[in-house]
Amino acid sequence: GMPVVSLIVPVYNVENYLSSCVDSILAQTCTDFECILVDDGSQDGSARLCDAYASRDARIRVVHQANAGVSSARNAGIQVARGEWVTFVDADDCIHPEYLQLLLTAAETHNAQIACCSHQEIAEDAVLEDKGHSGTAWVLSGAQAVTEHYQHSRFPFTVWGKLYARSLMEYVRFPDGLNHEDEFFNNHVLLFCSTVVLITESLYGYRLRQNSFMRTTFSKNRLDIFTVNHDAFMFFKEQGLLEVLPFVAKEFWRRFHHYGRRAVKQHCLTPAWERQLLSYCHDLLNAHFPPKHPLIHIFVRLFVSPHGRPIFYWFYSKL
Repeated sequence: GMPVVSLIVPVYNVENYLSSCVDSILAQTCTDFECILVDDGSQDGSARLCDAYASRDARIRVVHQANAGVSSARNAGIQVARGEWVTFVDADDCIHPEYLQLLLTAAETHNAQIACCSHQEIAEDAVLEDKGHSGTAWVLSGAQAVTEHYQHSRFPFTVWGKLYARSLMEYVRFPDGLNHEDEFFNNHVLLFCSTVVLITESLYGYRLRQNSFMRTTFSKNRLDIFTVNHDAFMFFKEQGLLEVLPFVAKEFWRRFHHYGRRAVKQHCLTPAWERQLLSYCHDLLNAHFPPKHPLIHIFVRLFVSPHGRPIFYWFYSKL
């Protein structure tokens, strides 16, 4: 028969961590799962290790592909997943033995399409601690989860640590070639979800590594956050989730302040990116002012002029 859960693990040059990850999956108290290891063109021993695991345990399936990035690897996993539920585990992380059982129970108890747990950060060589069970759950709608995320930063937008009903995957895939793909995915998937449940147990071990993307210093790739943030704004507007728009816009300006200034300072902005950012600014400012309002034009002119930038930052901080 079909497995209850498909665990999708994108694998790229992680031979030092992969065993700890896969062993934590094989140690699950809920045994009715398939684990899909998507080798994204690894150049170390990861691919061989994937195949070795698959030859030892029939629940493990391996997909090999040329290197195309984490979004593409997760999409490849979704494509072949057969479980009723899907969960994503990063190959350098690990999960608690009751990760699947407790998330499934929460989802079934509350008739939810997404169940989430808390996480604990673990050092490069450490193991996940068992912090006990509280049994408390927070239940909300998908639209409320989006609002909680943008208004109060209370709902985490990682895709790991979450169990998704596979039926949600009909609507959305990860965006190829874009960083901040987790936020993009959750922005889109949550609106199709009537009930989300969060349990407080720390069942996901997020490994802190010196060279992971989120820990590296500012780069051009970070500018993808504006594309994802702008996409969220336009998508929620189109879907009629109007109450969240001010908070999505506020997050855009906060990030703009944080990353935009650094991008300007470090001369990361190519003319094409500058034009792109300006068009995003236009769209978001239309939310504050009527379209074609003269202030929008002044605002955008300020951004383009080097001397105008300090005034620009002051101006939008007052919006």
